[in-house]
Amino acid sequence: MNTGIQDANNLIWKLELALRDERKYDALLDTYNTERQPVGKRVGLSSLHNMRSHAAIMDVALGLSPGKSIEENQAKIAPAFDETHPDYAAKRDAIGRAQKVLGCEFKAPGAVVGWFYPSAGVNNGGGEFHTGQLRADGTLNPEFYVPSTIPGHFVPHAWSHKGNKRKPVFDLVGMSQLLLLARGSGWEELGDDRVRYEHVGDGGWDDVDEMWARQCGVSEDGSVLVRPDGIVAWRGQRGGMTSKSWERLIDKLLHFPVDTNS
Repeated sequence: MNTGIQDANNLIWKLELALRDERKYDALLDTYNTERQPVGKRVGLSSLHNMRSHAAIMDVALGLSPGKSIEENQAKIAPAFDETHPDYAAKRDAIGRAQKVLGCEFKAPGAVVGWFYPSAGVNNGGGEFHTGQLRADGTLNPEFYVPSTIPGHFVPHAWSHKGNKRKPVFDLVGMSQLLLLARGSGWEELGDDRVRYEHVGDGGWDDVDEMWARQCGVSEDGSVLVRPDGIVAWRGQRGGMTSKSWERLIDKLLHFPVDTNS
C-alpha cells in the first residue's frame, strides 16, 4: 500500500502539469516509469524474500511444518514458553537467530524512507554511495536512514516555526509548484511562477533547533528546491544566478524539450 501511495505522489503533480501543457510536460510525465519502476521492483523482491524467509528460517527455528498436525506443531512450539523445559534455551536461541535474519522486514528505515531516485540527481551529487544510503555493492542499505538533500532524495524532516504555527518542513511543500527553501535572501527576485519561495531562517520560518541548517547541505546563502512529491530537485548557492539562468534550470529539472525554451 505504501508503494502505491508513493506511486500516486510521484505521478499526480506531473500529470497536473501535463494536463496544462502536454507538449511541454510530456517528457516529465515519462519520468514516472524511470523513477518508480526500480523502487517497485525492489519492494516486490524484498516482500517475496521476506515471505519465503518465514518458512525457511522462522518456521524451522520453531520446528513448524505444514505436514504436521496442529497438535504436533503446538508441541514443537511449547518449549519456547516453558522455562523448565530442557529445550527452552536452545529453542529461544534459535528463535533469536531467526529474528535477526528477519529483522530487516520490521526494522528497515533505509527501505522505508531512505529510497531515492538516482535519475532525478543533478551532476552526480550523490557520488557512488549517496552519503552511505548505498552499500559498497550499490544496493540500498535498508538498515539505516541517512537524511540528505542530495537531488533525488526525500526532503529530510526538520521542524519550522512561524508565529503560532509549527510545521515540519515537508508540510511547506505545495501541490502544484516547486518549493524553494531558501536560507539566504534575494531568491524571490529570480521569479518564475512555477516556484514558491519560503525562507527558513532569520526573518522567515524559524529553524527550530537548527535541524534544517544541519541537514540541508547548503550554506547560509543557499537553497533547496523540492518537488510537490517531497523529492529534492536541486540544491545550490545563489552565486551569479540570474532570472534567465534560473528559468533555464527549472526548465531542465522539469524535462522541457529544447524547442520550448524561451
